[in-house]
Amino acid sequence: MVGRLCPLVAIFVLESFVVTTGQSVKDERSLVQAHVLFRHGDRSPTETFPNDVHQESAWEQGFGFLSSIGIEQHHNLGEFFRKRYGKEGFGVLSEEFRRDELFVRSTDTDRTLMSAEANLDRLYPDQPVPIHTVRTGLDKLLRAFFLNCPRSDELLEEAMNSAEFKQKEKENEEFMAFVVEKAGWSEPHSILDAWRTQDPLLCEKAHNMKWPAWVTPDVYKRLTELTSYASDIQFRGDEKGRLMAGLLVNHIVSNMTTAQQEVQENKKPLRLIMYSAHDIDISALMSALNIYNGLSPPYASCVMAELYRDNQGVSLRRVLREHRAARGAEPDAPSSATRLIGRQEDSVVTPLHDVS
Repeated sequence: MVGRLCPLVAIFVLESFVVTTGQSVKDERSLVQAHVLFRHGDRSPTETFPNDVHQESAWEQGFGFLSSIGIEQHHNLGEFFRKRYGKEGFGVLSEEFRRDELFVRSTDTDRTLMSAEANLDRLYPDQPVPIHTVRTGLDKLLRAFFLNCPRSDELLEEAMNSAEFKQKEKENEEFMAFVVEKAGWSEPHSILDAWRTQDPLLCEKAHNMKWPAWVTPDVYKRLTELTSYASDIQFRGDEKGRLMAGLLVNHIVSNMTTAQQEVQENKKPLRLIMYSAHDIDISALMSALNIYNGLSPPYASCVMAELYRDNQGVSLRRVLREHRAARGAEPDAPSSATRLIGRQEDSVVTPLHDVS
């Protein structure tokens, strides 16, 4: 299916900061620095329900591993980056890898590391490119969701105690009991657990595996809606976004500020910083930037933040688009890059220790 191979791309464009030098600046904009955060490609499920006939042995590499579809998705995304940032596009990346132009960071899982490799295979064909990673328990930048944060726990508890959530639980009590029985789970499931049944079904659907008879289109649709609702509960809200992605926002803003200063000093900044991560990282960043739409980011989806320079003033534009049917935020009215950084101060978390 061609649709599976079309990544979702959200672009946050920081346009046109003025550089004051003794020389004239060209009218056309030029890219100074870009940050791209993408989700890994299509994978096998990380687990499945007890009564599923497709257990781990049904998947070539077992649970949680990047599939051939996922590799192709990142080949396509890598080609997109090559056209955008290479000589056909903004021309900020050389034909051969240069460490002063590109830095790649991945979470410490096979599927994100392999997604980065597949991506880079098209960005820099037949060239080895270093990929940096940090163990999950120590990764404050991309794995903050898994770090112990009492305030995050409090916010989730508050959401679960809300009248809205309790009503949602009540409305779906019988349905979730039905799912638990048919799927063979040994314990009752909250609507927050709907993803544990929905995710393996999603993976099986992508690989043309047969579902059990009890999984009708209506059952799957309802599981998907509850999975999206659970994601919304966990990520929507300024404080939630700040706690889960504030360090990443701080990292992006800090690097862009440095890049702007380096250009003003006639130095060459780092051009592209890539982050290979997960759906929750994209959801958290979008929440921190106040553009989260409550939907789970699809495989190989990508958020891009780009800093430009020209001599026409300063503006900011947000665009959320998909290569096929678009759904997302409309472009913002122009605003200044200075105001952007100011506007994101509430989304920034300053690390207690250096982020590796």
